[in-house]
Amino acid sequence: MIQIFEKRGRWCYRDDAGRLHKFDTEAEAKSSLGLEIVDDAEKKIETKSNKEKANTNKQKTVLNSKSSNKKKI
Repeated sequence: MIQIFEKRGRWCYRDDAGRLHKFDTEAEAKSSLGLEIVDDAEKKIETKSNKEKANTNKQKTVLNSKSSNKKKI
């Protein structure tokens, strides 16, 4: 089994021949091995967009710091 690891800010793995392969991102390393890539950033964006779709109230509630008993003339 090939293990992907981070070394000095680069993502690496050794192949069966012992050759070290280096990549800038973990996604690139996994992609070179043909592994399915699920990026954490993509998960966050997907989750955020789902929450926005579920929220039907687009306008935020603004609370007035002044007393509601006073009226402007």
